[in-house]
Amino acid sequence: MPTKFTLLVRAAGLELLLPILFFLAPFSSFDFTLAAMQNMSLNSKGLEPAKVKPRVDKDGDGLSDHEEKMLGTNPRSPDSDKDGLIDSDEINRHHTNPTQADSDGDGLSDFEEVEKYHTDPNQRDSDRDGLEDRVELLETRTDPLRPDSDRDGLLDGEEVLQYRTDPRRRDSDGDGLSDGEEVRSLLSNALTSDSDGDGVADELDQCPNELETANGYEDNDGCPDEQPAFWVEIGQSFLLSQVTFAEGQTQPAPQSREQLDGVCRTLREFPELAFEIRGYADNTGEAAQNLQISLARAQAVYDYLAAAGISRERMRCAGFGEANAIASNSSTEGRAKNRRIELYRLH
Repeated sequence: MPTKFTLLVRAAGLELLLPILFFLAPFSSFDFTLAAMQNMSLNSKGLEPAKVKPRVDKDGDGLSDHEEKMLGTNPRSPDSDKDGLIDSDEINRHHTNPTQADSDGDGLSDFEEVEKYHTDPNQRDSDRDGLEDRVELLETRTDPLRPDSDRDGLLDGEEVLQYRTDPRRRDSDGDGLSDGEEVRSLLSNALTSDSDGDGVADELDQCPNELETANGYEDNDGCPDEQPAFWVEIGQSFLLSQVTFAEGQTQPAPQSREQLDGVCRTLREFPELAFEIRGYADNTGEAAQNLQISLARAQAVYDYLAAAGISRERMRCAGFGEANAIASNSSTEGRAKNRRIELYRLH
C-alpha cells in the first residue's frame, strides 16, 4: 500500500514542505544508510536496488578509470608520471603526486626517494639540516636522514653553508677538537689548528683567539699575560737584578724595594712556590769575610719578605761568597753586578 512522506526542501532562501507518496516494494526490511541508498533507485514502483555499473580499471593500477579522471592521471598507464611508482601506491601509500615524477622538487624522483634512498618524497630536506636531499646524496655525500652526519655537534647545513667545514669529518682541521667544540664553545676557527697563530695548537691553547705573550712566563698556555716580578722553573735561579748592595754592605739599597715588593706579590699569587735565597759578593777582601757578607745579604732579603707576610717555611738562605761571579771583578761595574741576590726555586 502507498506510504505518505513529507519532504523538506530548502532553496533560494525558501523552505517548502512537499507531500510525497511512495509505493514501497514488498521487502521485509530496508537499510536507509548512505551506502545502501547509493545502490537504490526511486521509480514508480517505489525503492528498488539500482543497477550498479561495473568498476573499470583499464591499466590495472588499483584506481578506477573514474577515479583517475578525477585525479588527472592517465587511466591507460599504471604509472602516469613514469617515476617507477604505480599511481595507486602514490595516492594511498606514499601520498605523493602521481602526475609529477618528483613531488617535492628536490631533484630526486619519487621512486628513488621511496625505494633507493628511503628519504621523504614529499620533503625536499628530509632531515631538516639545511641541505636538500639531492645535494646531500650527490654533492656533499652526507646522510640525508641524519642532520649531523659526522656527529660533531654542527648540522650538515651549518658546516657547508656557514662554517665551510667538512660535514663528514668531526675535526676538520685535525687539531684534536671537534668542529662543534671549536665553533660552539671555544669560538675558534675550525679550519685551522692554530686559530690565533701564536704557535700553540687550539687543542692546548687556553685562549685560542688571543695571542700568547712570549715573555718566558707560561708561554705554553696560549694566553696573553704579564710577566710576574720573578718567575723561574723548578731547579733554576732568577737574578733579582734591581736588588743591589753597596760595597761591604749587607742591606739592600733603597731602590731595591720596588723589585722586592714585586717578588712579594708573585709569592702571594702562587703559594705553591718555595725557594732558596742565595747571596753573593765580589772578591774585595778575604774570601771568608765575603762568604759571611753574602749570607747576611740573603738573610736581609729573607727578613724583608717574611715581614711582608711570606711564610718562612717557603724560604731558606744560603751564602756563596765570591763564587759563581757573573761579571769581571776587575771593574767597579763588574763588582757591583757580583754583589747580588738570586732566587733558586725548590718547588
